[in-house]
Amino acid sequence: MRYSYIILIILISAARVVAQTAEQEQGYLKTMHLDEIQIYVGKDTAADHAIHDQQFVAVEQILEKNSSINLVRRGNFAMEPMINGMSGGQINLTIDGMKLFGACTDRMDPVSAYVETVNMEKLEVTTGAEGSKHGSTVGGSVNLRLKQPEMRVNKSLKGAAGLNYQSISQGYNAFYNLDYSSNNLGLRYSGVYRHHGIYKDGHHQEVNFSQYEKMNHALNGNYRLAEDKKLIFGFIWDDAWDIGYPALPMDVAFAKARIYKLGFEQENLSEQWKKLNIMAYGNNITHEMDDSQRDVIIRMDMPGWSNTYGLNMDTDWKLGSHFLKARTEFFRNDVRAEMTMYPNEGVSMFMLTWPDAVRTAGGLFLQDRIPFGRWIWSNSLRVDVAHNEIKSKIGMAQLEVLDYEYDGSDVRTALNFSSTLMVPAGQYWQAEFTGAYAERFPTVTEQFGFFLFNSQDGYDYVGDPSLDNEKAWQFTSGLYLKKDGFQVNFKAFGYYFKGYIVGRVDETIDAMTLGARGVKVYENLSHAWVTGLNSDWTVKVTDNIVYNGVAEYTLGELKGGDKLPMLVPLGLTNVLMYKYKTFGAEVGYEFVDGRDQENKWSGEMPSDDYHVFNAKVVYQQLLGEYAIKWQLGIDNIFDVAYRHPLDWGGILRPGRSVNIGVSCHF
Repeated sequence: MRYSYIILIILISAARVVAQTAEQEQGYLKTMHLDEIQIYVGKDTAADHAIHDQQFVAVEQILEKNSSINLVRRGNFAMEPMINGMSGGQINLTIDGMKLFGACTDRMDPVSAYVETVNMEKLEVTTGAEGSKHGSTVGGSVNLRLKQPEMRVNKSLKGAAGLNYQSISQGYNAFYNLDYSSNNLGLRYSGVYRHHGIYKDGHHQEVNFSQYEKMNHALNGNYRLAEDKKLIFGFIWDDAWDIGYPALPMDVAFAKARIYKLGFEQENLSEQWKKLNIMAYGNNITHEMDDSQRDVIIRMDMPGWSNTYGLNMDTDWKLGSHFLKARTEFFRNDVRAEMTMYPNEGVSMFMLTWPDAVRTAGGLFLQDRIPFGRWIWSNSLRVDVAHNEIKSKIGMAQLEVLDYEYDGSDVRTALNFSSTLMVPAGQYWQAEFTGAYAERFPTVTEQFGFFLFNSQDGYDYVGDPSLDNEKAWQFTSGLYLKKDGFQVNFKAFGYYFKGYIVGRVDETIDAMTLGARGVKVYENLSHAWVTGLNSDWTVKVTDNIVYNGVAEYTLGELKGGDKLPMLVPLGLTNVLMYKYKTFGAEVGYEFVDGRDQENKWSGEMPSDDYHVFNAKVVYQQLLGEYAIKWQLGIDNIFDVAYRHPLDWGGILRPGRSVNIGVSCHF
């Protein structure tokens, strides 16, 4: 708490010097939405975004730039996003609005692991029930918007390729992309290859099992049928292998995803009907954990599969003064996970950790934005109906062992409602107030999981088919300010949960995993709460110097007074960027407060506060039709030995790393 006042002082000071213009544009206030982060990856002869050339970094590093998002780190690969202290089934992670569900029972394959920045255009982040466009949620949504090819009258071909080296892990990142466009056809192909060995921490000690290797290919296309009609298609092929997880007792032999879509888009259907978008999609994810490289008493394999197929329809309308959006969607998700144990003597042992569970769901989302002069009142409503079913006789038999009275299927509904008032407060200020009610379905793990070991707290976890939906009341207030080269986005938020889903110790059940402390069964807690502040700001100091900052602070409590786990005490990130013609430089500073009041029953560990500095320079060389970018950076300049409060297992992050890269754009 000693640092909680720092963020308030910073934000109040910033509010005195920056403001936001409140303008009307077709019935909307023209605001600066810093929850939406643009990804810059193309040729840039003006060097306006030289430092923002992001194709070498992973998606997680872009996610961390958002003040609402933190990452749960179990290794050096596929970190799990959190929004304002909420994760897993509490939030939605989608790609171009497509539903995807990981195939790993230990959440080692979040959706963000299957995309790359080179094929992304932007991140769309919406907090709380306002994110219900992409599904029922209490925490919000992250939609990874893929980059679409252009269609130009004159045929053209452009592209880029680059290679980057990171000293800390002897790692390589390579990317390439090609864009073809003509009057009626646009195609964009991109690929990424990453190979990283074991890294060293700030004590110069190797962090074993921190290596990984992956390759990603993406193809996106548009075909114009008429002036206002086009077909949209896309395919992602993502393979990763030899993935180590130093904070877990198992590694990942491979993780594979095949993601595909086909859509139709039409604009200006009538004076009132502005847009129609229909998309059919599917994705197949395979993930296999194994401990063949570990020193274990009993070796085991844990493969998992997740197959999802869906159909979305989005429409935009303008009826009088009402700006309407609607989305209807339908999807089916089949998941299965197995565990096979191979003792030194005797026969192998097999069980289903996800028992062939199938969720078939449909949802309707409606949003109405109504201008009242310069005020905007926005209301959204979402209703979902889901049918859950266990297809496996083995899975049903396992539940019967635990004396659950479950007939193999159930039907659930979930309701989300959000109301937001946007109010101009002077020439440069805008205030925003949101009240919302949200529900979300239990995840397959929470409902049907069978003896899933959690290395953070040392317990096996068992699901409960009779769990109720988790519910939350939410209130958010925001202040947006903009004037000339100054802008600030400040939000305060609070959630009060009913039926919060958490694992509780059940001493009547014996653990399955050797060495486990016991068994926890998921249950609905009567209440919990979380509250916090986050802010982004940008100051254009001169024409050549820009200062960006991010601040966040969260706290929460469960029934009985226990601290809500997995919250960030206080985090500050500051970046100072300089650019002049074809040269750019950047210095970054990150501070995170230590955790001294951990939730012991969840396995949280104390952590110290830390200060980390990074630097980078970029030079762009123009050679006719080609732009060559040279990059040199140093991460963790002072070789600090540190860990973020959300990092599992006390594993330290990488020490000082020198990064060298070159890319060619044409």
